[in-house]
Amino acid sequence: MAVTMEQVERLREKSGATYEACRDALERTDGNLLDAIILLERTGRSRTAGATFTTKPGEKAAEAARLVLSPESGQSGGKKRSDWRDGAAEVWEAGKNLLRHAVENQFEVWRRGEMMTSMPVLILALLIILAFWISMPLLIVGLFLGCRYRFAGPDLGRDDVNGVMDNVSNTVDGMVDQVRREFADGKKEKAAPRAGEADRQEKAQSQERHKKAEAAGEKAVRAAEKAAQAAEKAVKKAAEAAQKAEVADKAMDAADKALGAVDKKLEELDRWLSGGGKK
Repeated sequence: MAVTMEQVERLREKSGATYEACRDALERTDGNLLDAIILLERTGRSRTAGATFTTKPGEKAAEAARLVLSPESGQSGGKKRSDWRDGAAEVWEAGKNLLRHAVENQFEVWRRGEMMTSMPVLILALLIILAFWISMPLLIVGLFLGCRYRFAGPDLGRDDVNGVMDNVSNTVDGMVDQVRREFADGKKEKAAPRAGEADRQEKAQSQERHKKAEAAGEKAVRAAEKAAQAAEKAVKKAAEAAQKAEVADKAMDAADKALGAVDKKLEELDRWLSGGGKK
């Protein structure tokens, strides 16, 4: 049996399935709308909102048949659309829903119990797509600096989603604490040898200063001894010089006496000559 466009449109209005699914169901049920709806329900391709169809015989099946086959139900499928328009409309609706959810849900950054900033999930997605190598490192660095990320909104602000975010933050906090403890232990281990080394260096410096002081004292003693010896020599030389000066004085006195005697003899000789050679 050939399937018409009107049958496909009516089935789409009642089931909410795609064009291809409705056409396939009608072809497999020889154009029977009720059987097509049941087939779509069985295969999970029906997205009907506000109506329930069942495969069980009884009042519900009869009601489903009445809804499908009633004249009122056929009035809504009067306008036909082509396949590409249907696909474009579905894509447009999906895009609008995605955009609405991305704006309604917020991405929050918390630190030390205070919210630092908040932005729509749409902005976060754009930052990650357009500036991945900047935004992702910043988000990772924020985790290591104690920041916590949460979602708020009707779709993402659930406990299970934020629980995952809290688990990630707790894991990073544990890693940071472990690194800090290891770093502190390493500093303590390094500080202990440094303290002992400082003591050894201080002791060595004290011994070096003591040796230098002893060497300086010995040099001072030797210098004092040399000075005493030089002073002793100077005293001896001064004594010798004094003795020599005394001898010279005596020699001078003797010379003066000799000259005085010579002068007397010359005077006598001069008188003798003046007297004509008579004594």
